Amino acid sequence: MIPRHPLSLLLALCSLASFPILASTELIEIQRLVSTNLPALSPDQLAAPTVDELLARLAPRVRWTEPETHQAKDPAPVTAPRRHDGNIGYIQLTSISGDADTRLSSALDDLQKEGALQGLVLDLRFAGGRDFGASARVSSLFLSGGEPVLDWGDGVFAAPGRSNHFSAPVAVLVNSHTRGAAEALAAALRSAGRAVVVGDRTAGEASQMRDFTLSTGRVLRLAVAPVRTGDGQPIATEGLSPDIRVTTPAEAERRFVLDPFAAPPGSAAGPSDPAQATSGRRRVSEAELIRNKRQSLGLPDLPQASDPEHAPQTGNAARVQDPALARGLDFVTGLNAVRN
Repeated sequence: MIPRHPLSLLLALCSLASFPILASTELIEIQRLVSTNLPALSPDQLAAPTVDELLARLAPRVRWTEPETHQAKDPAPVTAPRRHDGNIGYIQLTSISGDADTRLSSALDDLQKEGALQGLVLDLRFAGGRDFGASARVSSLFLSGGEPVLDWGDGVFAAPGRSNHFSAPVAVLVNSHTRGAAEALAAALRSAGRAVVVGDRTAGEASQMRDFTLSTGRVLRLAVAPVRTGDGQPIATEGLSPDIRVTTPAEAERRFVLDPFAAPPGSAAGPSDPAQATSGRRRVSEAELIRNKRQSLGLPDLPQASDPEHAPQTGNAARVQDPALARGLDFVTGLNAVRN
């Protein structure tokens, strides 16, 4: 119904116009905030007709969040430790925070009570966290000591000396849901030469984050600076690119994490060919990685038949249906054979 009184009509029109005015004001506020704190962005990148379009364009460096009123504790940040044939260990980390290093160290000790492990697959798929200090402490479990590990704005963290660090080959599993501190852990281990990264490109949230409360009351989270690995290289905001690319649909991968030996009904997912990957750094095969490692140790190349991609599989590794885990086990087994 149209109001008969002129003043009522004016108030009704103002009410209808309030939402676009609010959206426009919020968009301008966000553009100013982002341009101030992320000066590397160009005017073209900041030009967008709506707030949603601007945030979609700048994700994951800019995104909405809610004020953190409390920190929920993960009751089981380390789960599913087990052994695979060939004395290869498997441990899943569901979150990288707090005492994750202590719990991981305990899980490794428990696995090795049955005998020394010849390698480890560390599963960081679907793992997250914002505690980069925890990432550095977990990394140090695999380093002899003194190596620079991570810099998340408080100076470079160097691994403390450890006489009992885990020195066998390591494969780290990641996917597009690997976030924040979990990305930093994978990047740190690879940068230190202690692990190969297997899976899909990560989420791109390994950055120093800062929250800003807008005049509307909503909270905007900005990636104001990168987290850097021990060699000084920033972890890319578009995510960590794996060494061995394996792409699996998220729902299928969740099932694989729960049961790697039983493929989901109707799933035809499998590892993609590393040679066909087109994004990010050039993909390399397990064979190439093993040859490179052997050369770094000053050892001659092995004959082609010993490449793990062409070697017959035995035991549980042959029955693993999880594509990323299967590739990780192949690599660790092959590299362990090279070292021995």
